[in-house]
Amino acid sequence: MAWIRGNIGNAATQGFAKDIGATSNDVNDAVSLFFVTFVIFRPISAACGRLVGPKYWMPFLMGCWGLLTLSNAFIHGRGQLIAIRLLIGLFEAKFYPSVLFYLSTFYPRFDLATRIGIFYGQYSIAGAFSGAISYGIFHLKGAVHNWHYLFIIEGSLTMFVALLALVLLPKHSGSAWFLTQAERQFAAERMRIDNEKYVLKEYGSSTSN
Repeated sequence: MAWIRGNIGNAATQGFAKDIGATSNDVNDAVSLFFVTFVIFRPISAACGRLVGPKYWMPFLMGCWGLLTLSNAFIHGRGQLIAIRLLIGLFEAKFYPSVLFYLSTFYPRFDLATRIGIFYGQYSIAGAFSGAISYGIFHLKGAVHNWHYLFIIEGSLTMFVALLALVLLPKHSGSAWFLTQAERQFAAERMRIDNEKYVLKEYGSSTSN
């Protein structure tokens, strides 16, 4: 996701705006308008993730913005550029809350902060490599502009990762395929105890008056 958010700026250095019949200001507008849907739809995204289930919801979101990234290679004009960025913002907005909810089903409260920190740290590292990846792709030679390859490769890779996530992500700690049966039981019991402690602390014993 980090490389996708920055790829339009990298593509702009290779004549992307001119080639699609837009201007540099149009690209700047599209980058800014991305945050309109990104901010507006974030509050309701966690509810959607819980309703559908993060195992299916997160790969769906990844596949959608991967497809939209791929479609950047075939757009023409300001209108299509802005429409694509708004849609990418819509799907990316729903990803972060879903990830946090998903992590909360695996880790108790006192371990969760560390995992969230690792998640955001990996995002920063991925963003740092965005320019390097683009630089390498821009050296590809072919029948189309090199920025076409940027969107095609990054969009296709994102959809591939989404497919892997759909297959590999467990629904919850109790069904994690990479854990032994004993470890799955321990993980599930740990979450049950953690949730029970929270309920008792916040609301008191169910038998109290």
